[in-house]
Amino acid sequence: MQASVAVVMIHLKCPLRAQEARNLPMYNDGFGMKVKLYSYWRSSSSYRVRCALNLKGIEYDIFPVHLVKDGGEHRTENFQSLNPKMEVPVLEMDGLILTQSMAMMDFLESRYEDPKLFPESPTLRAKAIELCEIINSGIQPLQNLGTLKTLEAFYQIDRGQWPDWIRHWISLGFKALEVQLAKRTDPFSFGKRPGVLECYLVPQVYNANRYELDMSPFPRIQKIYDRCMQLEPFQLAAPEAQPDAE
Repeated sequence: MQASVAVVMIHLKCPLRAQEARNLPMYNDGFGMKVKLYSYWRSSSSYRVRCALNLKGIEYDIFPVHLVKDGGEHRTENFQSLNPKMEVPVLEMDGLILTQSMAMMDFLESRYEDPKLFPESPTLRAKAIELCEIINSGIQPLQNLGTLKTLEAFYQIDRGQWPDWIRHWISLGFKALEVQLAKRTDPFSFGKRPGVLECYLVPQVYNANRYELDMSPFPRIQKIYDRCMQLEPFQLAAPEAQPDAE
């Protein structure tokens, strides 16, 4: 029988210090249940959900799921009962289990109105989701661990070649994002405070830095990232701040 996911629970309560987010109430699950996030410290998909929870000021417990140790805790029977696709993050709240980050963002927005993650205008909301999907569909899946291991197993692309592959796909996506974001003059992507796109953008820039991508062609992206990293919700969501960081 496979081992169960390690039960290591960390309770997080993120006070928001951005000026526009002061004095907001802290929330927990409406049924008196804890909000649970199954997360891996370096998973960019987990990272983006941590950003969203922190921006919303939602208390949550982190259950670390190691993606490498002992063949990966995400492959255990216990974890597969949460997510048959064997991926993190998994968000459990209000008696609901969600396994895709955009669904989590949408649910958090409908469940907790303020502060908002999405623009109120339907037009800008659609545009924000479009730009998130450049990362969510067009960059991240091509540079995650499962894809890289498949390249190694099926096409003999060894680990020494992975950084070139990763930089290629991040750069391609960032070029498209930079063009779109350069059209806007707000401090953040869609206004005076960070929102859903920042939740996707910050983890992807973290990965770009990790793989030493030259960010000079993307000044607007870099500026938004730098502003975000001055705010505590993003600082507390960072991989190195996680209980399972190595």
